[in-house]
Amino acid sequence: MKKTDGVTLAEFRQYISDSFASAISKNQEILKFRLHLFDPRPHAPGDPHYEPPEKQYQAAFEIAFADYHQMQQFFRSPEYLAATKDQGKYIKEINALPERATYTFVDAGQITQTGKGSSRVTEMIANVGTNNQSSESPLSNSNQNGKSSLAQYLQGVQHFGITVDDMDKAIEFYTEVLGGKIAIGGDGFYGEDLHNLLFQKDELEAIQKGIDPRSIGVPNIRDNTQESLDVRFISFGNTCVEVIHFRDAKLSHTAPNVFSKVPSSVGFANVPHISFHVKDDIDLNEFAQLLEDECQKRGMTNVVVNKTIHVNSEAERRKAGLSFAKTEFPGDFDGWALFYCKGPNGEQLEFNQVRRTALKNFKRAQQEYNQQTGRNFPWASDAIKENGTMMTATATKWEWPHTKKWPQFSGSKVDILKQLFLAGEAMNVNNFVEFFTEDCLYQFGNFPAVRGKQGIKDSSTGFLEKCEGLHHHIKNVWQPSEELVIIEMEVTYIRHDGKVFTLPCADTVRFQGDKISELRIFMDIMPMFTTP
Repeated sequence: MKKTDGVTLAEFRQYISDSFASAISKNQEILKFRLHLFDPRPHAPGDPHYEPPEKQYQAAFEIAFADYHQMQQFFRSPEYLAATKDQGKYIKEINALPERATYTFVDAGQITQTGKGSSRVTEMIANVGTNNQSSESPLSNSNQNGKSSLAQYLQGVQHFGITVDDMDKAIEFYTEVLGGKIAIGGDGFYGEDLHNLLFQKDELEAIQKGIDPRSIGVPNIRDNTQESLDVRFISFGNTCVEVIHFRDAKLSHTAPNVFSKVPSSVGFANVPHISFHVKDDIDLNEFAQLLEDECQKRGMTNVVVNKTIHVNSEAERRKAGLSFAKTEFPGDFDGWALFYCKGPNGEQLEFNQVRRTALKNFKRAQQEYNQQTGRNFPWASDAIKENGTMMTATATKWEWPHTKKWPQFSGSKVDILKQLFLAGEAMNVNNFVEFFTEDCLYQFGNFPAVRGKQGIKDSSTGFLEKCEGLHHHIKNVWQPSEELVIIEMEVTYIRHDGKVFTLPCADTVRFQGDKISELRIFMDIMPMFTTP
């Protein structure tokens, strides 16, 4: 609220305090009322604390009601009408202050996740589907020592790796003797960033000790002049075995491993590593930093994550920023992303994500293994329980675009919609509905309109049972007003049987602040349900 010109600040404050205090005291419907009176502090334009005149408020108030009906009753009450009858004399204008986010620091006398870890950490936890902010669950909260579990970021163990001396014999044993199926593989890998990714910590320790890195089992795969790497991933349905082999770059993959069978670097034969599967919608570099920080809190100082840039000291490594993960691989490995670190006892660990072309190859090998053995092992991210129904996807024939490149449409509301579409593509309805207001309207094609977040979840059951994945391609955007956005798209759907449909679509979206109050999707989705 801004005061009328000519009215002193003291008169304005007196009117606001007296009139609203009287109205509030006589109404029991109000759950919370807060009145803020403050002076606009003068700052020169360009000062980080400067607010333009249209944002300089002399007073602000918050009122909370149990429901919409009680709010209407209050604003029609005699007390409120009496409090506001002279407001034109004192109040120049009233503006709504948009609520961009709500943070609960204390709940029922207990500090919440927001209070412990900041709003940014809380939002990240909410984005991956863990919304409990008050319980002491190890998935969402820290304990009193500031220690926390990272379990909510993982979806199981993806593979076990072992370095071997004879690659041909290893392939023969794991595929012909034990019956595994090769998913992806290749010979002669090398590169500066790959070398740093795998061996940085070992190399830094050698530098600190003043010894040759080769003496502790570090090959040189920087430029293909000394050694190179051969690798095969072999699927056994529920998990994979990775067989890796470091040999003289001038020789073939039949050459022996360049190091003998001693621990603990993966450059040595017979030294395994364990790889954990990180959820697809987690930033791998940010997770690496979380992992390293959490382990340092616990005194596990040996858990250090390698970075993909060259450094000569531990101090340089710490200053290198978020450069933990290797995310660009060619060919069959496209979509493979990982980082390496040591475990608390020096064991070799890996954390990875499997997407796009790599995901297609792993699923294909898994399906071959299932068909041969009569098994029905699901891929880790496909065995999800949504709305009480367990869904298992088969291998898809669709290959996603290599990167998510949005067309050059921008604006605050358009950017929110891009995030909405990404949440939809992640097939997590719990994250999807968080973009909507509590009383939103949602209508998909000719299906009945529904209200509220639960209505969206209930209406999505049949769709989730049919669809394995989807992709949005924005073609045009119109924004007639601040609250209304119209988007023309083509949406590609992939059914669990591998059949692909690309369908035209137009969305009209109404906003209330930064939340969607109404979404109407104009498209014919029936081919997804009717085509054999």
